[in-house]
Amino acid sequence: MREFDPKIEEMLSGYIDGELSRREHAEVQRLIQNDPDAASYVARLRKQKLLLNSMPVSDAPATTYDDVRAALEREFILDDTAHTTGEKAGRRHLLVRRFATAAIILVMLGGLTAIIMDIVMPEGGSQPLISNDFSIPEPVAMRDEPSAVAMRSRAAAPEAKAMAVAPEASPFVVRLDLATGEPISVNNFVQQQVFNHDLLENTMPTREEGRTVYKITAGVDRLKGFVGELGQAWPKAVSTKLTLVDPAASETDIFVEDADFRQVMQVVSQDDPQKRVELARVFASGGGLEGSMIASAEADVQGDMPDPGRPELASGDGRQLAAEDDPDAEQAVLILTVLKAGEGQQR
Repeated sequence: MREFDPKIEEMLSGYIDGELSRREHAEVQRLIQNDPDAASYVARLRKQKLLLNSMPVSDAPATTYDDVRAALEREFILDDTAHTTGEKAGRRHLLVRRFATAAIILVMLGGLTAIIMDIVMPEGGSQPLISNDFSIPEPVAMRDEPSAVAMRSRAAAPEAKAMAVAPEASPFVVRLDLATGEPISVNNFVQQQVFNHDLLENTMPTREEGRTVYKITAGVDRLKGFVGELGQAWPKAVSTKLTLVDPAASETDIFVEDADFRQVMQVVSQDDPQKRVELARVFASGGGLEGSMIASAEADVQGDMPDPGRPELASGDGRQLAAEDDPDAEQAVLILTVLKAGEGQQR
């Protein structure tokens, strides 16, 4: 006998028990009449019903109720405990996840902070990234407004005092004092020329109240080029003073009051130390020059004046390509002092 669909078996069982509606009852009867297997299945169900009905009726055990109740109570208690335990475990896991997330965020922030601090303040961060001891000045023209131009300051106070009092003994020591009513503008110009002529390493500046002293030690040729640029500052000078040391006369100083730029260049441009001294003495006495001396001095000045067409760096900052000093060449010391002129000296 073939197997029937569970729904058909359910309808056949309901047919035997008399639980079908009229329509369902009519459908089952039609099925039994047309399908021998369905009729055989219904006959077998009827026999099973007769056998079950013929069995004696027995009472249930007295402990059945208690057993069922205990089983239900146990199931309810265990289910509630598992639910409570799972809820607590979920809360713990959620709390742990939150703490872990916060810890990861803090670690990431700490790492990012360390990277930023390493970039902003590298090892030895107490020192600035750019040394304050020297900075490249801006191109400065002679102007009235102040301009911040940094210079290297390396002189100690005792050395500065001694330098301001008397020049050092040297084959060629010249001192030039410029009193001006515009010291800021003149100082900016001087500092710019120091940079342009690559004399930063050769310059020892000292700043005092009302004055700035530049001690420049370099070869004579380099010093000529630097002095040649100072002519642009002469119109701003109220008074000038040229001092030359005569090594052959026990370092007797020769003073030229109110020296003009041409006189300074004539003295500085002389290659012969004796000619320098002679020119300085003539200018100091206020006398004129002999024709041959004038021609010789002017020839030296024309030959040694700085060439305005010298090459410049490709950066366009105005800095000239200075050659290294010849170790055997004559060394010179220029002590340039920029003074603030008193009110009585102002033009």
